Amino acid sequence: MNLISNRFKILFIISAILFFNNSNTFAASFDHGYKDYDLLLKNNVKDGLANYKSIKENPESLNSYLDTLAKVDVTTFNKWSEKQRLTYLINLYNAATIKLIVDNYPVKSIKDINKERQGPWKLEVVNLFGKKISLDHLEHEIIRKNYNDPRIHFALVCAAVGCPKLPSQSFIPSKLEEQLAERTRLFLLEKDKNYIDENQKTVYLSSIFNWFASDFIKTHGSVLGFFREYLPAEEAKKINSDYSLKFSEYDWNLNDGSS
Repeated sequence: MNLISNRFKILFIISAILFFNNSNTFAASFDHGYKDYDLLLKNNVKDGLANYKSIKENPESLNSYLDTLAKVDVTTFNKWSEKQRLTYLINLYNAATIKLIVDNYPVKSIKDINKERQGPWKLEVVNLFGKKISLDHLEHEIIRKNYNDPRIHFALVCAAVGCPKLPSQSFIPSKLEEQLAERTRLFLLEKDKNYIDENQKTVYLSSIFNWFASDFIKTHGSVLGFFREYLPAEEAKKINSDYSLKFSEYDWNLNDGSS
């Protein structure tokens, strides 16, 4: 009896060692440069619009990439640096959103998906750490809760014209700071979403600043405080306490660049 028990112990130890070694091997081999995803975006995204039709006709690259992300377990994830973790989550969110659109294409708006129930963001379409979660859960319960950086709102793309433009390259840890700053600047330069009416002494900003005001207040004291940081100094000076803040209408049409 003791002999059998000892054999089971030995087998358990060997299995644990093999699992640990395989986990370490995967952690070390994971491509933090996201080359496959980068190629997918370069081939299918132009001027912030995605060619969903083309991706639907040739879904192998997207499916393979998402499968690779799904293999990451929480132990591996926690070994990564903060920038590596945040980059992974941003790329996962955007790719899962593309997949959601492709699976339901053609649609005129992401809001048309599951609209008779709880909407698209409640569907459990994201594979993360061996579980199925929703885009809402990924954004609000994981990304926003654990990473105190409001610039993520200009990196996460909800597949609508009103949201930030989908970049034609992947986010990567070594350039994440630069990329977040760039995506923020580019979004704030879109005059159909963000502009200053000096005659009316009013700043019009995207509804993103309304929905997630607490994130901008937490880091910059106010929504306008965040906005001023990305303005030329002379323009920033003009926006004083006399200015009011209003939010522009959000365009929920699909960010579709399919020909």
